[in-house]
Amino acid sequence: MTSPRPGATIGHMVGMEVHDVTKNFTVYEPGMVFTIEPALTIPEDRVYIRLEDMILITPNGYESMSAFAPFEIDAIEKLMAEPGIAQLIKKPASTASR
Repeated sequence: MTSPRPGATIGHMVGMEVHDVTKNFTVYEPGMVFTIEPALTIPEDRVYIRLEDMILITPNGYESMSAFAPFEIDAIEKLMAEPGIAQLIKKPASTASR
């Protein structure tokens, strides 16, 4: 699979660090992981949205590592209404008596 132009990526490489320094390459090789990051910015309305999809290059093409995430508005809103990790973790009882 050939890169759009030498050294070009659509987002950033992902490896040992979350944001790896992009290396110059001309061919996508199996095992490479990078992000695709479409963004919507409306500064006057203070709207800044970036979607970050992780892509793994495979011997036969690619695999979206975030394909499990909802994409449709109704599905996103349903997920957002569910308890998050902060609500699921039990907080320790306070030992302070004041």
